[in-house]
Amino acid sequence: MQEQQDQPPIPLDEVALIIDQRVHIDPLFFSRVILGVLHWPAQQRILRAVRKHRRTLCLSGHAVGKTHVLASLVIEWMLRFTDARVVITASTNRQVHDVIWAEVKRQYNAARVPLGGRFMEREWVIGDTRRAVAVSVDDPTAMQGVHSEHVLVVVDEAEGVDARTWDAMDSLLTSPNCRIVACANPVTPSGRVFEQSNRPDVWHVERISCLEHPNITGLGPYIAGAVTKEWIEEQRRIHGEASPVWQSRVLGEYPRDGSSSLVTREMLDNCASIQTGITEQPRAGLDVARFGSDRSVLAVFDASRTLIRLESWGGSDLMETTGRALAIAREHGALLRVDSCGVGGGVVDRLTEQGEAVDPVDFGAAPAGDWPDLVPQGTTFANRRAELHWVMRSLLREKAIRIGADFRDVWADLMLPKIRYDSRGRIAIESKDDIRKRAGRSPDFGDAVILAMSNASSMPSVFIL
Repeated sequence: MQEQQDQPPIPLDEVALIIDQRVHIDPLFFSRVILGVLHWPAQQRILRAVRKHRRTLCLSGHAVGKTHVLASLVIEWMLRFTDARVVITASTNRQVHDVIWAEVKRQYNAARVPLGGRFMEREWVIGDTRRAVAVSVDDPTAMQGVHSEHVLVVVDEAEGVDARTWDAMDSLLTSPNCRIVACANPVTPSGRVFEQSNRPDVWHVERISCLEHPNITGLGPYIAGAVTKEWIEEQRRIHGEASPVWQSRVLGEYPRDGSSSLVTREMLDNCASIQTGITEQPRAGLDVARFGSDRSVLAVFDASRTLIRLESWGGSDLMETTGRALAIAREHGALLRVDSCGVGGGVVDRLTEQGEAVDPVDFGAAPAGDWPDLVPQGTTFANRRAELHWVMRSLLREKAIRIGADFRDVWADLMLPKIRYDSRGRIAIESKDDIRKRAGRSPDFGDAVILAMSNASSMPSVFIL
């Protein structure tokens, strides 16, 4: 049963005329007087841009209040025009219904005056001529037939919106008084949003940096739930101001290079001859060959988390690979970590069958969060593979691992994968197949080292003896 909220009727034509006249004189009239909210200067720029331009693209840093101002625009549009139509979509259904539509509802209920109409689970209707609807991302056809002199299309987390939906939205802008506003965190310099950002003849672009937010500058009241100085400093410490993360999620700019090496030569140089001061059970990581030209690779770290041995072999069946890896792990008293995806699963099964201690690592699984002291809370990853690559990067930055300069194959492989960010802003890593296509080889040596870093604790309940 749909949620429904009835409010007393309002004089639609009269209110619309007053609002339309006043916002041209005082751009903040509606949000201040009707909604009772005060938008900070960058949000005000978005309000003005949508009133002036047919197509507005907002590229911003993290948590600067994009969704809040989009919701205000939706309500203003519904009250401003007697034939208003509003279509709201985003990259995911959760973003549509649980984030932006929920914010529209919150502002609707908190308004200083009754706004009228029926506010339901996924639509708001005023009379017979005004309608706002939250459209599911898996049904872009729901936009068909939405025509009016005054259509507003609102797109949140726009980088994750597919081409079909963009085409459907474009078909709604037939009238010169229609508008579209899209907000995105500029993560990947490719795709529809990136192309739009480079079309000033078609799209008006507003860029918002976290560094200009009142919570950071102190110029204005503190806004709860928005970006904080603490978060900014964490990003500076973790990523550095030259990183694509800083450029995208802090400055609201597209990274100068859409993908960047996660591990640099400088990081490896700095950790080539250090004393880590660590004492833990030795570790071993096994990357099992998947194809005829690939080689199985075993990397062994001693108790100080120093890489001491690297073995590779090809032309072996799974039983021989299992026995060889187990013998080397036993020699060093190391807990064996094995890539359990694909053929590596057979090695894990055989070791388990023999009662041997083994840590299966599924690169495609969800992040495990097993390095809480190394990876700050709130850092999000697309999968376990991305998480463990990030752990390796963090270990190098913190000088908590030693990989000598004589392990050149490992160095080369660790510098090979590129970092990127998915549509949800999560850290992701270039796939192994893409690396092979780009570089002509598979980073098996690097993967073996990264596998060895699965689980911060290296003290299992059962040891390989």
